[in-house]
Amino acid sequence: EEYAVNLGDEAVGLLRISAAYAFSRFFITQLIQPFMEQNPQVEVELIFGNDNVDLVGQQIDVALRLDIRSMGLKDSNLVARKFISTEAGLFCSPSYMSKLASTATGVELNEVDFIEFTIGHSFEALRQLVNNTSHIYAIKSRLKVNDISSGKEAAIAGLGAVMLPKLAVKDELNKQQLVPLPVDGMLPMVDIYAVYTSREHMPAKLQRFLQSLNLLQ
Repeated sequence: EEYAVNLGDEAVGLLRISAAYAFSRFFITQLIQPFMEQNPQVEVELIFGNDNVDLVGQQIDVALRLDIRSMGLKDSNLVARKFISTEAGLFCSPSYMSKLASTATGVELNEVDFIEFTIGHSFEALRQLVNNTSHIYAIKSRLKVNDISSGKEAAIAGLGAVMLPKLAVKDELNKQQLVPLPVDGMLPMVDIYAVYTSREHMPAKLQRFLQSLNLLQ
């Protein structure tokens, strides 16, 4: 009966959403809050993590996933809809910045300890950025982490510089916990996708949620 109701025109029931930890504040304030206000009969369960969860096995309605360097999302069994793009940036703490030598176009990248993510493609993008600058640098990493939040906290603690989407560090920049690291080169864009299982027999609660993503354009 609940399934039949969910397939109707009225948005009701539980909507389970998977998303990355680093975007929890952004998603809650910019997306989840207005969506719940506009759809008072929908309940929301947020599952934050860094793994690509099994949508069918874990009964996830929609996952919000990152794609750096426009690599594309690989699972052909899922529908992936890009709803926002944000610039990536290199960030570090003010105290770490003060230790770095700078030039007219940016800092000396060969002096920077980069915080490396062991998942995703961010370090590949960083290597590509460095190779495209006017100098040849051997980038180094003394710290590796497996999630975005840990990388951000490590940068705040002064352990090096980290490449992150600008949306993920908005609050830290406003609080001056992090500052942009000026570089001579173009940083990649980060695309954020809504991933779900099918366009057919889509419940109204998911339709409304996907429609609300347009507000973030």
